[in-house]
Amino acid sequence: MKYLEERRVQKEKLCLECLACCKKIAIPYIYPDFKKEEREFFTARGCTLQVEEKAAFIVMDSICPHLTPKGCAIYKDRPFFCEMFDGRNSDIVKDVCKWKELECLSRL
Repeated sequence: MKYLEERRVQKEKLCLECLACCKKIAIPYIYPDFKKEEREFFTARGCTLQVEEKAAFIVMDSICPHLTPKGCAIYKDRPFFCEMFDGRNSDIVKDVCKWKELECLSRL
């Protein structure tokens, strides 16, 4: 149990150092195949559409309103989607997600 708590604390620390997910807001989309009209609707509003293996997202290059110079103002009470999001598996931020460092640490 102590290991799980240490791991959670490590993830939280890395998350608050990175904040990449907070700078590109990705809203889950129920239907993985976007119709032409839907693509036009979202892209006309500056959004991109990201289809991954198991999910689809509407992505906005927009900073979360809860992001402050000190980090996430609502981190302890953040939305469920933010809590469950794993940047290591997301095409949206996987190249910058600091959680990859946890994989390296676990191999030591």
